[in-house]
Amino acid sequence: MTASNKQHRPPRRSTGEWKGYFRQIVDSSAAASGLTPPTAATATRPVPGSAGVADCLDASIARFIFAGTDAADEALLYQIILWYPFRNSSDQLDWVGREVANGVATLGTLAGPTRYGTILMADGLTDTVADDGTVVESPADNGIGILKIRLRGASYLQVITNKNSSVASADVFAQLGDA
Repeated sequence: MTASNKQHRPPRRSTGEWKGYFRQIVDSSAAASGLTPPTAATATRPVPGSAGVADCLDASIARFIFAGTDAADEALLYQIILWYPFRNSSDQLDWVGREVANGVATLGTLAGPTRYGTILMADGLTDTVADDGTVVESPADNGIGILKIRLRGASYLQVITNKNSSVASADVFAQLGDA
């Protein structure tokens, strides 16, 4: 835990304790690649800090806030993958990804903190995977939509965005916690 995390901890909530602030894990992504579920194990370890990957830090739940640049009512596509390590009898390590959320985040008119540029917060969220325990809070009132997922013992999480020929760029913020 960093010194800045020790200085402020969000208050305890009935649903669990959150482990610090929302952290930006996708920064102004202009990716337009397709979103496809992982299909095979890989020997490549997901690297926190790159390509929307974050260490789960033994947390049991995560919340996500989506944002982007362009205009209200523009949409971006997102996908969340949880990564699990596997070892064989020769002690070789592989990684298996599991898609747990996939949907659309629609921008509202609420501006995000200026430190992140001129982003607008997403107020409309959908999730087509509907993994057990996933909660979508989609106020669609120019507030902030939040997606909450269970991490189920994953080592890493990865968020992939696709600007969907709509938004100019996408930002994603994540907060870890315990249920």
